[in-house]
Amino acid sequence: MFCQSCGKEIPGSAEFCQHCGKPAPAQESPAPAAAAPLPPYAGFWLRFLAVVIDFILYGTVAVVIIAAFIFLLVGGDFGDGLEEGVIIGLTVLLELGFYLGWFLYFAILESSKWQASAGKKIVGIYVTDIHGNRLSFGRAAGRSFGAMVSHMTFYFGNIMAGFTQRKQALHDLIADCLVLRSR
Repeated sequence: MFCQSCGKEIPGSAEFCQHCGKPAPAQESPAPAAAAPLPPYAGFWLRFLAVVIDFILYGTVAVVIIAAFIFLLVGGDFGDGLEEGVIIGLTVLLELGFYLGWFLYFAILESSKWQASAGKKIVGIYVTDIHGNRLSFGRAAGRSFGAMVSHMTFYFGNIMAGFTQRKQALHDLIADCLVLRSR
């Protein structure tokens, strides 16, 4: 039998818990429930496949939007007479928009009910904090920013997922996150 206050085992004949002094339960109480173990960690190649899928999906949508914008800008009357500097500035803004969208794509989806980007969802993996809980938007944004740092290390930060004990990439370590396989 187990104490309902401190969870320690009490001999069946005892009237009080020997550890905390509280009265022993009248009937046998179950052992305290242990935390459920986390599903297996998602390894490097599964994560890599998810990013490839995400890039294809996001890239397709982004290229269509950018192409439409360029067509309207250059192909229509609006683009006539624009100076080269203005066109370069607009190109830089489009590129920044692409990366901002990529950043938000992961931050929003990984903090959503899915806990995964579309690519991760397709391959059956999801992102949690180190305790297995859903990410807040702030933590997901931090992880997404950390992924940019992982890319700036010539992808060594991503490759770390193949060698760390819990299959964490640099951005997972920065944001205290795990990528797990679906049960």
